[in-house]
Amino acid sequence: MTKLTKSTDLVVREVDQETIILNTKTGSIHVLNPTGTVIWKLLDEINTLDAIVDAMEQLYGKGDAATIQADVNTIIGDMIAQGILCEEPNR
Repeated sequence: MTKLTKSTDLVVREVDQETIILNTKTGSIHVLNPTGTVIWKLLDEINTLDAIVDAMEQLYGKGDAATIQADVNTIIGDMIAQGILCEEPNR
């Protein structure tokens, strides 16, 4: 299992229910929607994909766990691809 960590080269601001992230290393700007913002905040306390999925299921109900898992996987994958989130081996 891998550990998820936020990049250190970020300036982050929350506006309304969205989060705006500036990657100072690349100069790129990313805007997280409300769901992405919830996941971003959870990453302050939780550092694995499975734990994030579990937390989101608790927040939004387990009625459609497959959809929640797919959404979280997509958002986390996008964050990694954009360089605002890193994967590290969990030791």
